Amino acid sequence: MRTGRRFVEVLGGAAAGRSDPGPGMVAVDGIGESSALGALFGSGRPAGRSARSSDADERRQLTVLFYDIVGSTAMLERLDPEDTREVLLRVHDIARDCIAEHFGSLQQVMGDGGMAYFGWPVASEDAVFQSVSAAWAILQARDALAQSGAGAPDIRIGIATSVVVLPTDRGAAQGAHLGAVGVAPNLAARLETVAAPNSAVVDWTTERLCRRAFGFSRIDGLTLKGFPDVHTAFGLTGRRSVASRFRMLRYSGTALVAREAEAARLWQGWESATAGTGAAVLVEGEAGIGKSRLAEALVERIGSAGRVLTLQCQPSTSGEALHSLIGMYERAWAEWDSDPDLGQAAMETAALVRELEEDPTLSATARRRAIVEGCVAVIGALARLRPCLVLAEDLHWADEVTLAVLAALAEAGGPVMVLGTARPGTVPLEPRRRFAAVSLERLSDGEVLKLAAAVADHDLARATLDWIVEKSDGNPLFATELAAFAADAFEGEPIPAGAMQGGTVVSLRDLLAARLDMAGRARRTAQIASVIGRDVPFPLLVRLSADRFPRDELEADLDRLVQHGIQHLAADGVTYSFHHALVRDAAYESQLRGTRRELHGRIVDLVTSEPALGERMAREVLAEHCLLADRLEQGV
Repeated sequence: MRTGRRFVEVLGGAAAGRSDPGPGMVAVDGIGESSALGALFGSGRPAGRSARSSDADERRQLTVLFYDIVGSTAMLERLDPEDTREVLLRVHDIARDCIAEHFGSLQQVMGDGGMAYFGWPVASEDAVFQSVSAAWAILQARDALAQSGAGAPDIRIGIATSVVVLPTDRGAAQGAHLGAVGVAPNLAARLETVAAPNSAVVDWTTERLCRRAFGFSRIDGLTLKGFPDVHTAFGLTGRRSVASRFRMLRYSGTALVAREAEAARLWQGWESATAGTGAAVLVEGEAGIGKSRLAEALVERIGSAGRVLTLQCQPSTSGEALHSLIGMYERAWAEWDSDPDLGQAAMETAALVRELEEDPTLSATARRRAIVEGCVAVIGALARLRPCLVLAEDLHWADEVTLAVLAALAEAGGPVMVLGTARPGTVPLEPRRRFAAVSLERLSDGEVLKLAAAVADHDLARATLDWIVEKSDGNPLFATELAAFAADAFEGEPIPAGAMQGGTVVSLRDLLAARLDMAGRARRTAQIASVIGRDVPFPLLVRLSADRFPRDELEADLDRLVQHGIQHLAADGVTYSFHHALVRDAAYESQLRGTRRELHGRIVDLVTSEPALGERMAREVLAEHCLLADRLEQGV
């Protein structure tokens, strides 16, 4: 039977991310100096992630996976303790490997169970997807172990997502480490108890964020100890075939607003490809600006007139050579009947890479060149049968070899259009010069209103629309998610004052946290600045941070925040502003309430004692700082 796994075995296990290939296999991502492809493509996965250092705990969205080995007590009654230990270790090893493979952080192993965090210590915009992917991988690996005759006990898994309070120092008080405090850890443990053997159950939030990527069955009538209001959960039934991250998201079917000129440029590129002269276009813009939606519109317009090859780059695979190309071919192999020509191309590419890997006469440089030329030749042959759109998503996460293949395709021309999407300034100059650039800007207020109306299935109140315009700052993703939230949670009615901040929209939390984490240590400055407001006078920020770290570190942090597009320096030369209100909200809400209260009080003291620091601050804003610092008398 033709399966994606068969392609992985031929190609060497890279798409599945195997760190221990079986006999006769070679890992394309490079597992040692003896591997020719390892020397050619680099050392494999990026170095392990480490916790970010900070002087305070923080709030953030966290997805927790809790697994339990069923029947361990009965096992002890019939087996020697050593034999029981061996059985348990086999399952724990499976869980540990699958969790690590999907960038979770295994926090506890407790005899017959374990708990993992996703989205900490480093935030990931895909944290929820990674947790469910890990659960599915654990279940599949456990089944494979049982079928091998080695023996594997049943396992149950629960997953939940919520805001929690977390220590930033992972090693603090090892034996008495409190860990995450919030709904998710306890709810995940309760959901595990209602899962059937060898299955996973997730909460409403997790299902809502993953329903396009995974299948779920609704479970009603639950009674969970400690959660009297939770009566519904969702059982994981399988993984859906989804070619791109964009198609996993709820906004993938929304209207394309105010991109007519850009859409026309992409269509011109496709017409050039169908005429046999080829085209290469790179769509650039910040996260959520609509790059993938614009590409999706082209795919929809092409329809059956062309073959679409989707290469999906991922943040966790930037060190794996040809990972996105392998993933595309794996899907093709698994769906051979729907496109046998593409399935044949997958088989030819796998054989080609294996042959080149085993050729001892080739140098690393020659092998790399041959692999790139071979991949281009296979896609070129496909395009001669039917014009091809090679859609390469999120090239800011692409490996060097994939970029080389795309650049060579762009150079080759023919009935092929290469369409890449990337964040600004992230694609190296050499491949980038082969592409025509299309830059996406933010939407106007009127365009945001039009998009919000298209997202909601009923009219939204004027105050709610104004809130969406203010918080989204012209970002289509932000506007879409805010409009969907308002329509779902408040049914179009005005949002109650103080009911929520923009950063609390669950579908945006991981994305916003990930954007902040990109700044590394500078995140601390973003958090302090967020307490001042969206516009941050530099002199006030200097004084506010003076007792936390030196001024030279503050200036280095600000430079980094500007480089990562989190803040920018205003025209007056002394005021920094957050690019997006939602990013400011996320930085503010990631801090503990006590930390925020202390900083608000410090602002009041500074502005009161040194009026020059507050000359740009309205009295109403100062009054709000007083109220948030619990200084009611001063705020009146």
